[in-house]
Amino acid sequence: MKTVSVVIPIYNVQDYLTKCLNSLYDQLNDTIEVILVNDGSTDNSLEICRKYAEKYPNTIVIDKENGGLSDARNVGTEAASGEYIYYLDSDDWLAPGATFDDAFKVKRILTVGHVAQEKRTAYSYSGIEVTFW
Repeated sequence: MKTVSVVIPIYNVQDYLTKCLNSLYDQLNDTIEVILVNDGSTDNSLEICRKYAEKYPNTIVIDKENGGLSDARNVGTEAASGEYIYYLDSDDWLAPGATFDDAFKVKRILTVGHVAQEKRTAYSYSGIEVTFW
């Protein structure tokens, strides 16, 4: 099982996609899988995705009819095998030196009988803390 699945919904972003993917693959390790969800692009986005998938074996390309951003994220989430999911917009990029080891920390906070809950804290690269359950 991978530690982090990075889901990237893609729709007609050929002008930005290479920068986005390079920023991610420059920092990739064996515990991260990348799921590229082409949401019915009519430009060269799908071809760019396929080239990266040929080069990086931990990449999954999903080509689907256009259903919108939420649908593309949902499809990518269903395909994910990681313990954590990181959503990266295809027109954004990761800052140099950003790592997923720093981005995700898990703290056990409660165990009651057979029920265990985890508090997951994700730290953004600007230092803003976001907590989700």
